[in-house]
Amino acid sequence: MTNGGHYQFINEGQIVLDTKTQLLWMRCSLGMKWNGIDCIGMAKTYNWPDPEKNYNIEFSGYSNWRLPTKEELQTLVMCSSADPAIFPNNGDSCNGDYTKPTIFTLAFPDTVMDKYWTKDAWEGNYTYGNYVDFSRGYKDFESSKAKHYVRLVHTVM
Repeated sequence: MTNGGHYQFINEGQIVLDTKTQLLWMRCSLGMKWNGIDCIGMAKTYNWPDPEKNYNIEFSGYSNWRLPTKEELQTLVMCSSADPAIFPNNGDSCNGDYTKPTIFTLAFPDTVMDKYWTKDAWEGNYTYGNYVDFSRGYKDFESSKAKHYVRLVHTVM
């Protein structure tokens, strides 16, 4: 697989292992389920939760899924020519021509072109949470009362 060849599908394709970051990702956004071909159902939106909240859910043989950091979630952004985005941590969006959503859709099908929460508070202010927007591939922050999508991650030990 080119332009995303560092992704491996495990547990019947429900989970994506990023071999560069050694992170396990749920293939589908929360609220959706993997049916062996695609993500089905409707992705759900959530208020920004306590960043230390551990979802403590069992999923595909793994537990302790969590919200990703903004740096972790940004590793999933794919920009122009399907090349991975490289951010100078200034929140700039993808430049030039790029496919929407700005994520490798073969690994993460049916990703909503919208904002996904990270576990990070904005500059330590817990009334605002950071997000990554997969419509243009940038990061920003918003009130914790806003509702955005979630994709959970698990750290490989």
